[in-house]
Amino acid sequence: MKTISVLAGAALVGAAAGIGARVVLSPPAQAAQSEEDSESATADAHGAKAQDSGHGAGKRGDKGGGHGAAPATAFIEFSRQFIAPAIENGRPVGLMILDINLEVENAVSSLAYSQEPKLRDAVLRTLLRLGSEDSLADLMTNTEKLERVRAAILDECQEVLGDGVLAVLIMDVGYQRY
Repeated sequence: MKTISVLAGAALVGAAAGIGARVVLSPPAQAAQSEEDSESATADAHGAKAQDSGHGAGKRGDKGGGHGAAPATAFIEFSRQFIAPAIENGRPVGLMILDINLEVENAVSSLAYSQEPKLRDAVLRTLLRLGSEDSLADLMTNTEKLERVRAAILDECQEVLGDGVLAVLIMDVGYQRY
């Protein structure tokens, strides 16, 4: 009997934690919906909208963008992180874990996803080469090396996709010492 009550209690605690996590981590779309509701509440009695639409109109001038305009670039997220050895004085001392995204022109984005295996190969080849040159060991503390790694990856990705690759974004860097 005690086992059943312990299991039921654990299930309730797990469900409460799941609901709490969902509330805390809910997407900002709900906040946007509540903004729209409050905006409609500021309309006058005949249903006309108030003068200020709440989107910053007139603050900095019109830049030609807007909600309906498509962005000029897209971001390509690789399906997995990259792992490469960190080498010092010819000996492996740890592993570098990098989360890398690419900024590409919109015209290239669908091609980039279809070419992901080639892109992953190019990035990994670059990381292995740089790792063997002692360029990854202190990547987290040396911004010059970080920029050199970023530039080398950009060159290799441009070999695969052309000039449509605009930038390499290193989203996260982890290091695990042996």
